[in-house]
Amino acid sequence: GGLYVDPYFLQNVNGAHAAGLRVGAYYYPYARPQSGLANELTTFLNALQGLQLEYPVFVDVEDSSLTSLGRSQLTNLVRYAMDILYQRKWYAGWYSYTNYINNYLNAAELAEYPLWVADYRSTLGYTGMYTMWQYSGSGSVSGISGACDLNRSYKDFLPDIQAGGFNNYG
Repeated sequence: GGLYVDPYFLQNVNGAHAAGLRVGAYYYPYARPQSGLANELTTFLNALQGLQLEYPVFVDVEDSSLTSLGRSQLTNLVRYAMDILYQRKWYAGWYSYTNYINNYLNAAELAEYPLWVADYRSTLGYTGMYTMWQYSGSGSVSGISGACDLNRSYKDFLPDIQAGGFNNYG
């Protein structure tokens, strides 16, 4: 229903860091024109202020309301969001699920950015390049009540983040 920052965001980031975990964040866009996207990103960037994150900040593109833009325009919107994040010195990537990527995005045009793909099948159905795989939405983790997502990361992002001065490591 519009812009929303999880009221537990900072508590969760601080708790994860206290537990020795590396942390990233994601932004879920609803805006269609680039000007609206820039306004949404301002809210996201304000929420990130003062944080050091060891994983990328991802543009989570999976909302069905965006599919009417068409493949080219939606791909450009995702790239635009990641470009703004990079300009603000945040190491950006994109997140989506296999079917959405295959049907609504041009993944080849976003290949320079890390992809975190969701696919809850026993074998990942996405055949393109990716750096993280969300393989379950019903996992269990000690210290967290209720179901949570489970992910595999195939890249250590922190050296690139630190070397580039991203995510407040500058």
